[in-house]
Amino acid sequence: MDLTEFFVLPNQQSGGVGRELLARAFPKSAARYRVIVATLDDRAIYRYLNAGVYGRFPIKYFYRKAEKVDVKSDLRMEPLRPDIHMQDINRIDLQIIGHARGIIHRWVATAREGYIYKRGGEVVGYGYLGGGNGPFAVLDENDLPAVLARAESLMAERGEEFGAETPLINRKAIEYFMQRKYQLDSFTVLFMSNAPFGKFENYLCFSPIFFM
Repeated sequence: MDLTEFFVLPNQQSGGVGRELLARAFPKSAARYRVIVATLDDRAIYRYLNAGVYGRFPIKYFYRKAEKVDVKSDLRMEPLRPDIHMQDINRIDLQIIGHARGIIHRWVATAREGYIYKRGGEVVGYGYLGGGNGPFAVLDENDLPAVLARAESLMAERGEEFGAETPLINRKAIEYFMQRKYQLDSFTVLFMSNAPFGKFENYLCFSPIFFM
């Protein structure tokens, strides 16, 4: 289950509403992992910590006016077709974030341009452009520079900006952004969970971050 835009009106705060909402969102019989993408509000973070989720890493948005970039790679890029590629996408998600989310991918593919990345005929990554960009996932983190270069180049053809919500443990993506002199948005969110999971050094989030 995904719950987005979790807020309590200011005049109703400190009255137990948030505590009860979290108790219902995270029942004791809930799934193995509990995740919150939190803004840096001290009172909210205190409540989340009290609910048993802990900070794992911050997420920041990197962006710039897109330019054509050439990064040598043996990856082959093709348009993503949910009817053909969903099994491969689910396989990648299970390896990278620990769960499949075919329904979300089918929805995102109606609003954004999806691409899959192949090596030797095998799908080894995917990504989406437009409407905020993301998510991107690759089985090998060393493929991220090539994936990002191709995404930026496509956006450059349209004369647009390119950006991505990036876990700050994603070294390869950050190296690409630093070398390309991307700007860093001032807004920060904190990825919180009840237990470590996933390979977020291989992953770039949805933008805006409504789903994980």
